[in-house]
Amino acid sequence: MKKVIHKADTRGHSQYDWLDSYHTFSFDEYFDSDRINFGALRVLNDDKVAPGQGFQTHPHKNMEIISIPLKGHLQHGDSKKNSRIITVGEIQTMSAGTGIFHSEVNASPVEPVEFLTKFGLCRENGIPVPFIRILALQNWSVRTNWQSSYLPTVAHLLPFCKIPGSPSAK
Repeated sequence: MKKVIHKADTRGHSQYDWLDSYHTFSFDEYFDSDRINFGALRVLNDDKVAPGQGFQTHPHKNMEIISIPLKGHLQHGDSKKNSRIITVGEIQTMSAGTGIFHSEVNASPVEPVEFLTKFGLCRENGIPVPFIRILALQNWSVRTNWQSSYLPTVAHLLPFCKIPGSPSAK
């Protein structure tokens, strides 16, 4: 497989009053025809959300979505009546399955929240009903070792997606 390296300063960038976001792939107003996806990986964003702000209720389907807080507390809510705050040391995986509405907002009224979000495209068949899973990571350094730990750690959590090199791709 040919290696492709995209340096951090070449990522797309969106900035609003409430959001400062860097995009590895085409997203929001950033479009690059050479950066639509990498296999099943469609979104890899580094987001910073202002206190009390966030992504209000919106729909997803046929996606696996992973949220990894790097700093602060992220409030998740969805149409399946799940509501939870996730924080540093936890990963939330959400299968949108046949369809779900959800929100992710900063749980703090004073501090920003920083998190990585990843969307994986799913197979056309075998998509389950939506579900949420929260995983606690023990002895995992997000800041210093995420490049080597992130994909191997989360790829096996996506049984319905085709992530190149992951057990689910077989």
